[in-house]
Amino acid sequence: MGLASFLTEHLDYQKNQSCNARIASSKMVAVLAYGCNMPRSLDFNQLLTLEILLEEQSVVRAARRLNTSPATISRALARIRDDFGDAILVASGRGLAPTQYALDLLPRVHGVLESARGLYDAAPMPDLRAMTPRFTLVLAEAVIEAYGTSLADAIWKQCPGATIHFLDEVPLQENERLRRGEVDLYVGVFGTIGPEIMRQTVRSGFTKGAVRDDHPLLSGPLEISRLFKYGHIMVSRDSNMRQPIDDVLARHGSSKRRIELVVPTYAIALAMLRKTDLILGLPDFLMSGSHIDKHKIGFLSDPTPTAPFDIFQAWHPRLGKDPVHRWLRETVQKVIAQ
Repeated sequence: MGLASFLTEHLDYQKNQSCNARIASSKMVAVLAYGCNMPRSLDFNQLLTLEILLEEQSVVRAARRLNTSPATISRALARIRDDFGDAILVASGRGLAPTQYALDLLPRVHGVLESARGLYDAAPMPDLRAMTPRFTLVLAEAVIEAYGTSLADAIWKQCPGATIHFLDEVPLQENERLRRGEVDLYVGVFGTIGPEIMRQTVRSGFTKGAVRDDHPLLSGPLEISRLFKYGHIMVSRDSNMRQPIDDVLARHGSSKRRIELVVPTYAIALAMLRKTDLILGLPDFLMSGSHIDKHKIGFLSDPTPTAPFDIFQAWHPRLGKDPVHRWLRETVQKVIAQ
């Protein structure tokens, strides 16, 4: 088809298009407001084609950029002319030139497309030093014990105006607290996470048997059978009487350990361990520090089974792309993973 016949065929466009143009149901739609002689809604792909046509001022070159055929671009141009009520491109010598209307339209098309493309970009990070946010985190008691100070320092280092609220775990309530927006982040060890809650492992570890430093188990050869001659102390805030170490012992064919004491925190457990013959399964990240020296704690040697666990952080998906919340999660991960 020659250029003259191509233009003749497509210059028969509608001058006064209704304000209620059809919306393509299967394509992304960009909403525009150009007045009563223009459609209120346009196909996003059509706007992209219009932008490239006006930049290239050539059907062939536009087709090449869009990786399609000139015939497809010709049909798209016909629809664009129909929708906008303007020729858009007219014959000029041996080529095409944009109409004045099209030249005026191009910056607005650029703006709409850039705004649409920006929807895929992450929100910009605000200046943390100028902010005064309140961060509410539920932390497992052992996590607060081991990482609370370091975590607060890391947050204040970059966001000195932050107020940090560390909350205790409430058994079986953490999912609802996240859903209701009462809590920004939950950092736990043995908690159960709801199906829609986002979860990320920040550190893997293990528990090992801890006893007072003059316990009979620390002298002589240690066999697994000797472990069951002594009662165990468990740290738990609910009625769950089973922990990962029980699964490990079961795989070793060992009998069930005897839980003689349940306390709500490791601080209490360590204090009571010093005065009893009980055995405590202690997370590895609590195996050093002044609290161990203070209570004169010893650790059972191999072949005592160790139970693996994960420290995780959990958050509601509505906060997934929030830049400040993303920074908070990254900070928690860096501190705990060290």
